[in-house]
Amino acid sequence: MNIPSYINQSPVDENGNWTPEWANLMTQLLSLLQTNLSDEGYVLPQQDTANIAKLTGAQSTGAILYDSSTNEIKGNLGGTWKTFTLT
Repeated sequence: MNIPSYINQSPVDENGNWTPEWANLMTQLLSLLQTNLSDEGYVLPQQDTANIAKLTGAQSTGAILYDSSTNEIKGNLGGTWKTFTLT
């Protein structure tokens, strides 16, 4: 999920309308929220097994993904992907 960056300027123009930059930011932010949150809960990002295998190193530590190839939930602990087992 790429959360848009804060824009350090007035969000509205002299007529009280969103500036184009802030209108774009709000559109992006609301779209991300609608995609990743639902009435049923959080929606995990999906990747297939081949893409998950490419996600290595410290930047992936702590990430949780849904493996769309195997229908499993996986988490990265210390650079290694582990499959969650639910009982």
